[in-house]
Amino acid sequence: MTLTVTPRDVNGEPLGTGLHVEVLSSDGSVTLGGTGTSACTVNTPGATCLTAVDSGAGSYVVTARSATPLTVPTTFSATVTDGSGTTTLPDTASVTFDSALFNGSAGTTITTGTVTVTSSHAGGRNLYITGGTVTFDASTVGQTFGDVFITGGTVTHLQATNAAMFKLDVLTGSWNLLGGAINTTNKGYGMTCFANGSCSGNGLVSFGPNGVPSASLAGTSMLYGASHGGMGSGNYRMNISQANNNQAGNAGTTYGDYRDPKYPGATNDTYSGSHGGGVVRITSSGPCVLAGASTLAASASFNAAGGSINLRCGAIVSTGWTGSINADGGKGAGNSSIPNGAGGGGRIALVSTGDAATMTGAVSYPPVNLPARVHAFGGAPANSSYVVGAGGAGTIFLKHSGLTYGDLIIANNSPAHYQNEGTTRLPALAGTVTANVTAGATSIPVSVASTMFNATYYENAGAPLNFNPALTQVTTPSSSSVYNGVFAGGWLRPDITAAGGAMLDPSNLVSVTTNAVGNLTTSIVPSNVASGAFFRSVDVLDHLDVLGNAILETNGDIHVVSGNTTNSGAPTMTVNGLALFDTTSGRTGRIEYAAGAVNVVQATQAMPPLGGGTLVADNVTVSAGSVTVPAIAASGDVTLSGGTLVTNSLMAARYAQTAGTLKHYLPLFKTSPAAAQVSSLQMTLSETFSLTGGTVDVTGLGYPAAMDAQGAPLTLWGFGATGPASAASPAGGYGAGHGGVGGGYTAGSARGMAYDDYRDPRYPGGAGTTVGSSPAYLGYRSNGGGVFRLNAAGVCTLGGTSLIKANAVSYGAAGGSISLRCGGFDTTGWNGTLTANGTNAFSSTSNGSTRAGGGGRIAMVSTGNASSFVGAVGYPYPATSAQLQARGGTGISATYTDGGAGTLFLKHSGVAYGQLIINNNNQTHYATGGYTPFVSIAGTVSSAANAGDTSLSVNITSTPLHNSAAFNQLLAGMWLRPDTSVNSGTLPADNLVTVTGNTFVSTTQSQLTTSPLLAPVAAGASFKSADLFDVYNVVGGAITQTNGDLYVVP
Repeated sequence: MTLTVTPRDVNGEPLGTGLHVEVLSSDGSVTLGGTGTSACTVNTPGATCLTAVDSGAGSYVVTARSATPLTVPTTFSATVTDGSGTTTLPDTASVTFDSALFNGSAGTTITTGTVTVTSSHAGGRNLYITGGTVTFDASTVGQTFGDVFITGGTVTHLQATNAAMFKLDVLTGSWNLLGGAINTTNKGYGMTCFANGSCSGNGLVSFGPNGVPSASLAGTSMLYGASHGGMGSGNYRMNISQANNNQAGNAGTTYGDYRDPKYPGATNDTYSGSHGGGVVRITSSGPCVLAGASTLAASASFNAAGGSINLRCGAIVSTGWTGSINADGGKGAGNSSIPNGAGGGGRIALVSTGDAATMTGAVSYPPVNLPARVHAFGGAPANSSYVVGAGGAGTIFLKHSGLTYGDLIIANNSPAHYQNEGTTRLPALAGTVTANVTAGATSIPVSVASTMFNATYYENAGAPLNFNPALTQVTTPSSSSVYNGVFAGGWLRPDITAAGGAMLDPSNLVSVTTNAVGNLTTSIVPSNVASGAFFRSVDVLDHLDVLGNAILETNGDIHVVSGNTTNSGAPTMTVNGLALFDTTSGRTGRIEYAAGAVNVVQATQAMPPLGGGTLVADNVTVSAGSVTVPAIAASGDVTLSGGTLVTNSLMAARYAQTAGTLKHYLPLFKTSPAAAQVSSLQMTLSETFSLTGGTVDVTGLGYPAAMDAQGAPLTLWGFGATGPASAASPAGGYGAGHGGVGGGYTAGSARGMAYDDYRDPRYPGGAGTTVGSSPAYLGYRSNGGGVFRLNAAGVCTLGGTSLIKANAVSYGAAGGSISLRCGGFDTTGWNGTLTANGTNAFSSTSNGSTRAGGGGRIAMVSTGNASSFVGAVGYPYPATSAQLQARGGTGISATYTDGGAGTLFLKHSGVAYGQLIINNNNQTHYATGGYTPFVSIAGTVSSAANAGDTSLSVNITSTPLHNSAAFNQLLAGMWLRPDTSVNSGTLPADNLVTVTGNTFVSTTQSQLTTSPLLAPVAAGASFKSADLFDVYNVVGGAITQTNGDLYVVP
């Protein structure tokens, strides 16, 4: 048996470590010995073997053995002196044991060999392990042991298969890991395994109902790392052929309750055959003691996910401990032909039923650099040639009796970053209540609209034009029993609008105990809930730390009571990573700190653009590194003072940039219009914008070119109403268009035409290629310029040498779009530039040739009056100034000619139509060079319309004909004269309407959506578009053309 002595003072408090404790026996047949010492039967004070071993936690351990049953009660006494052994403390303790119980079955000692522990060793008996390999079998789950001491050897549980889950899950009087290791690495979900230890069969095994292994919630392919506490990372291959680009999919879902983890890690892989991490779950009425260099592991190798470690004890004592606790995901593996993602981290919970003082040593509370010793890191990325991101961080949960909700730490190992790294998605769900619920009920009927099982779509670039899509929603928990029980343990707001929308209000908060198809079983519902109410999970925490560039994600809400674990209650809390929320149906989740603001601070990481997540915080700061996230929503400030911030959508009160680079996602190179995708940067501010240093740079992020694996050009992408299309793109070797057409443009042709609204540009520039070399292949693929659109209620400031760039790249491509719509413009002292230029012509016998691309479009519109333009950019703006540029590329010969100028538009509230500048920098113009056609139309009205109507059926007879759906919405923004027979000589008086959209019906009919008609229009009437200006400048050798009318205010 094992004797544990805990010296205490008169108040019952432990005296601590560093004492000298001797244990004596009244029976000479009892062999006494401390761990690591030789046994002896000498019962005389001072014998070395009688000295109890200091556990490092204030308790002292000695073993007692007897080869024969004792016939009389035996008394053991303990003498306690100071560390030198010279000063005896005033009291000694004597304990008498009933000899009838000292018969060899009161405990088990294992010293060597391979031993299986079964339920027969439980029943309150002690367990002492000094060596060997010890396996807890399935019969021990939920069994009660006495005091468990591990001083050496390796402890584990059985190997899981794709049909059975195993774990180490026991109750104890105390749990003392003083040496050796508990190692359940690769013992989690996996394949079919045999008695000889070999494993085979299919991978893709993950969590199922009640923990039974299942493939139903696993990832879609071995190419993705498996998930548990963190998401596995995605396969990412930037190969230019269509087949190798077609690697979309997901890594499986996160699962389990971070407050009480109990499930193994998943596997997604048939390539490496790795299992996920196993399960260690210790529930102890006494202390859990960690000492020496002992380790506790539930990690995984190669693509699989980390498992679970859960210590729930009377105290967690680790004074002097130098070991570690880890539930890490497996690293990315495979090779450059079959690269596999990295596994997500597992889950760790350290819970003491005592107060903060009962958590000591390396796991003391509040924690100090805890992830250095206790971690659930996502798997490391494979090397850069594989291009696979890191796995998402797992979770670490801390709680003691002084915390109401507990602390959550999400920490990754600051890995190298590639496109498809995993996130830490919290268990959550949202949806609609399907029937009235009365106060006092314990169940809520629901229809689930969004869960943590939403697919993460891993792709290699791009998001659809001008918007960032929501997560792919998984609603099957409303109809499939596969998900029964998986949401147990979380908090829920039955109606997110109740209690004024407060996240933590007792009248609108329940805990979920289980779930079934269409129903949640909960704690008592405190208030009536109406049918149709929208419900959503909320994670309520005392403290939250996001560290090591982790990416926190949820489709619920997060409420933090006291901020970070360090500096609790400070005016701000910091997220050293990303906090991403679902944006389903406009009901964006949020993170809330009860005592102040949430600041997201610089972190180097990359989120897949199609994931749909939104970074939500009070303030976001990027000062170094590179942050890539689809969308940002900040209630306060977004600040960029260094590094690179990549996003497609940014909403905040204020934006300030003093250095660094802001841009949007790359275009996606594909070989079909459905797959080719582009992005844009949409910024919306309720107050001010300031760019006094650095660059907003969307150069070369516009429409792309597709090619085959050998580099031969397949398709050039240009304007399309909902994404890239080939109908408006030029032929290879011809300049691309946008604000101006490229070199070699055929008048009236759709190929390479001008597009977009100069008053409010929103589309990228067209792509170009060089072709015609021998052999014929793509020498240069050239993207058009990208899109930056800013809408700020307050003043927009440009200062220093700051730049905004939407230029094309390489050769033959068109400039992109810059649209700034602000409360005013302060450009005092600014000597930077805004540019949306096309790229030059090129000719080479080895790399092919192309004509120059057209310029893009720039608009600066103030909601203030003329005085709102202050500084370098005034109104009207000098037409020949070089600070605003939308020039066509230069030509090099009569064959490889110049591109047409783009457009510069300025306006304030004091003028009706604004100023248009078309300036081509006085470059040489060749006969077949580009020019600047207005997006304009003419034709006849097909059907009569009445005054007040907002649609007009027309036959467009001008060229380009716009005779396909590819040109839908191209005409939005233009002015129209519905009936040219109404001619007062002053265009504004000629029944002008604005076109808000156009839809293709047939080759002879298009439907225009307009502002209300001012007068009836007869069938057969001739119509024309019109462009009206207060100031109109065509300079620098630019040439314009229109199918409509031009009007300049006298």
